[in-house]
Amino acid sequence: MEENALPGFIAYGVFLGEILAPLMLLIGFRTRIAAMIYAVNCLVALIMGNYDAIFSLNKYGGWDAELLGLYVFGAIALIFSGAGKYAVSTVNNWD
Repeated sequence: MEENALPGFIAYGVFLGEILAPLMLLIGFRTRIAAMIYAVNCLVALIMGNYDAIFSLNKYGGWDAELLGLYVFGAIALIFSGAGKYAVSTVNNWD
């Protein structure tokens, strides 16, 4: 991280957003919080890693950053809808 002029503590955010948040989404524990963390993580990855692909199309006419866009919009859908009745925890407003 330091070679890209970023502080080293950002690596903990990457761990949280790419390992813990998806695991929380899979089991359905505090789904809305995990989806927020995951959406922010994907947006940062889109801005930092695929900045040139945000407003461009590939040779087949599709969006270059389509996969990350799918992840971001899927996480936003989970923020609004929640986990459902088969989640591990369903009693909190953040589930």
